[in-house]
Amino acid sequence: MFIIGLTGRSGTGKSLISGIFRSRGFAVIDTDEVYHRMTSCKSCCTEEIGRELGERFIRPDGSLDRPSLAKEVFSDREKLDLLNRIAHAHILNETRRMIKELEDRGGRTVIVEAPQLFESGFDGECDYIISCSAPDEICVKRIVARDGIPEENALMRLKNQRADSFFRERSDAVIVNDGGDLDVQVYKIIKIIRSKTMATKEELFYKAKNVYDAASAEDKAKIQSYADGYMKFLANAKVEREAVKTAIALAEKEGFKPFKFGDKPEVGGKYYLNNRGKMLILFQIGTEPLTEGIRISAAHIDSPRLDLKPNPVYEDSELAYFKTHYYGGVKKYQWTVIPLALHGVVATSDGRVIDVVIGEDDDDPVFCVTDLLPHLAKDQMQKTLAEGITGETLNILIGSEPAEGEGDDRVKLAVLNILNEKYGIKEADFLSAELTAVPAGKPRDIGFDRSLIGSYGHDDKVCAYPALTAVFENPDSPHTLMAVLADKEEIGSYGVSGMMSAIFRDLIDEIAEAFGANPRIVREHSKCLSADVNAAFDPNFADCYEKRNSSFAGRGVVLTKYTGARGKGGSNDASAEFVAFVRKIFDDNGVVWQTGELGRVDQGGGGTVAVDISDKNIDTVDLGVAVLSMHAPFEIISKADLYMTHKALSAFCK
Repeated sequence: MFIIGLTGRSGTGKSLISGIFRSRGFAVIDTDEVYHRMTSCKSCCTEEIGRELGERFIRPDGSLDRPSLAKEVFSDREKLDLLNRIAHAHILNETRRMIKELEDRGGRTVIVEAPQLFESGFDGECDYIISCSAPDEICVKRIVARDGIPEENALMRLKNQRADSFFRERSDAVIVNDGGDLDVQVYKIIKIIRSKTMATKEELFYKAKNVYDAASAEDKAKIQSYADGYMKFLANAKVEREAVKTAIALAEKEGFKPFKFGDKPEVGGKYYLNNRGKMLILFQIGTEPLTEGIRISAAHIDSPRLDLKPNPVYEDSELAYFKTHYYGGVKKYQWTVIPLALHGVVATSDGRVIDVVIGEDDDDPVFCVTDLLPHLAKDQMQKTLAEGITGETLNILIGSEPAEGEGDDRVKLAVLNILNEKYGIKEADFLSAELTAVPAGKPRDIGFDRSLIGSYGHDDKVCAYPALTAVFENPDSPHTLMAVLADKEEIGSYGVSGMMSAIFRDLIDEIAEAFGANPRIVREHSKCLSADVNAAFDPNFADCYEKRNSSFAGRGVVLTKYTGARGKGGSNDASAEFVAFVRKIFDDNGVVWQTGELGRVDQGGGGTVAVDISDKNIDTVDLGVAVLSMHAPFEIISKADLYMTHKALSAFCK
């Protein structure tokens, strides 16, 4: 805080001049007002004056009888000095408190108007001193007009004060208030003050930084080690059922136990609720009261894909295919001519649930959607990208060798025989199956420096994994922690395993009631980081982004205040107070972070589970990793951003 002392003799116009500074945006503390406020009611100041100078000067309401005291002390130098010592001490303490309050609110400069600046010793705490000056005859006229006293009394008062030269010699600037233009003098001083207090670009400008610019060799090793763990998780969690199984295995290693409604959680207990194998909620009971709320990290574990239709198998021109229905937002042309693997379950009428994974092992077959050769694609290439491949042509090629014998659909028959032999299923079992085609293959390092990861399914397992590890890393947190891995986000979060399911609210209510807490108060005081990805700025498609408000790969975790489409439609727009709360956590814990929007305002948009959580009266803001080629079969993220997302969520859990 840059402190400017404003002082001068009586009648020089200090209040007028401080008012001009105030009108120019400066904060002003008037020590005369401070003294009058402290002595107008019972205070530490009036109590000390009463003890030292006599209780007769203290009125019944505790305020100071200033006229009576003035008569007493102005005729007794010793008593006057004692009063000044008492008053100065209390005035200075209150002035310092007010300066600290201004500083806490972000103030950088304050003017302290203090007639007895030098006598009180406060001049030693000032960075710059301004004295107000005026000729004696003008000062006398002003004192007479202001205080209604005879001219000779005013002149005597002025002569009893320090000379004008005393103030001039000890000041950095002097304002002469003799009827001339005060604004010009004040403006010149303001220019000097601004030159002394002007903050640098580094202090004032916001600039996101690259994680690696601040990373030590140890930090870089942690980034790589964390990425290795994530890539193993991702390879085993391509669809939501696999993600739940993999997450449960990790949680059980950390001491988490299964929970079902009706169980009684205990302080210090670690639990997980498995919702139908497609949604997982981990929670850890902290030592602080549940009425302080729950720290929640929520991500989703479903990704865009090609789901098989209920009656998918067909043959055409001696080729066998699966009919598909794409799931989530996809660019359909991206799903042609890439190796696909089949994941999911088949539930048979006799009660069996069969896990299916074909296409991930090196000796497995893979599948694909065919496309038209360019030689014959004249008409196709005249169409828009959205029309070139239609949903009904996303048919997956699954075989061509016919079964022995004669008749129709011999290739289909051969394929169904293979499935029957390996899994014991018939065509009718597809009616009660959840089978999906996803890109085959494992996550891979991208780039010569291996700083990026390319894979299917980053959105949103790149946030789900840090949500888990953040809880694992904080077993002694005083807060009750919760990590939610939800299904169905890509299609609106509906259904029993989506974030809109009542199970999320039911579980919070169950936990609250187990500890005798009001669940409505628990939700009101809970805080959530909706861990979901944002679109990384891609210079190849710069026109789709607003660069100043885009997120960038390598600049840390992205805090997204709002999502939605165009006019923030369908958005959870987090409050400024909650964003500031989260921001402070990150800054205090060395988290490299940035902000971002999902592209240009009129270009499109998207949503997250934040809306569904904030709907429960829980403060929520989005946070996650910036992704290149989001929703493509092969998405790209920065290892540094991945690690910073873990670090951010872990700091939130501490």
